[in-house]
Amino acid sequence: MKKFLLLIFCLSLLTACASNPNTSSDGSNTDMNVERMFAQTFAAVEDMNSFHTEIDFSQDISFPVDGTSRQQNIQTNTAADVHTQPNRAMYLEQTFQIPEVQEESTTETYITPEGFFTYDPIQHTWLTTSEEQAMERSNIYEEQMFASAQIDDIRTVLSQEGWTVQKNDTDWVLSYNEPTEQAKKYIVNHLNPNFVLSGGHSAGVSYQQLDLQNFTLNINIDRDTLVPSTITTSFEMTSTAEGSATEQLSQAIKITYSNWNEAKQVQLPESVQESAQMVSLSVIP
Repeated sequence: MKKFLLLIFCLSLLTACASNPNTSSDGSNTDMNVERMFAQTFAAVEDMNSFHTEIDFSQDISFPVDGTSRQQNIQTNTAADVHTQPNRAMYLEQTFQIPEVQEESTTETYITPEGFFTYDPIQHTWLTTSEEQAMERSNIYEEQMFASAQIDDIRTVLSQEGWTVQKNDTDWVLSYNEPTEQAKKYIVNHLNPNFVLSGGHSAGVSYQQLDLQNFTLNINIDRDTLVPSTITTSFEMTSTAEGSATEQLSQAIKITYSNWNEAKQVQLPESVQESAQMVSLSVIP
């Protein structure tokens, strides 16, 4: 399930009514375009020192096995308190379920100046790793969990021309609703080239050769603070490798942000630090 967080990122969509990127949902002209909105939102997020985030992930995949089609559904829920300054720290609680493979499991992870610590629900023990490998894993989590990294990646990959800007009573709503080559690049950037099932078995889906049917990405940005409240993404795609059956995948993610500058303090319990077993990064889920 470690591939889940790379994905960064797809989900229940918010509707969009405007076609002009400088037109609001009530039809009036706005003083916000996409480039300016992203710049101001990125700056606002960078000024924040902490936040709480929740990520709801769902994926349905159909892939060939021995000449027949196999179905699989994956659901993952993550809740995290994230501190970006002055000291970077995270506490995550993840619940994941692959009905065809295993029952629901829950794990916890601490990323603090003391290192990287995660709970293995199968062995019922805490695991840690070397300082070098802990830094490597921490960098991956920061890329996936930091709101500033999400905003920067979105604005870099998806050009301004494909966006619409709307507003409601509380938020600006940025929407990208086209299965363009840029959307395809965004997916490829966030997912492993070959999706790997639990246990390390490849499902055979090549994201590099996908046919993207639908793609929707919406960002709700608070009109007062200019920080994001939700980022939602969803897509449907197929991939047909030479001589094999067509593989299908649909995915949805909703990221919710709250408690800006008021996230719970992250403190590694002494019992976790003292009992954690030192292992190689490769065996940590």
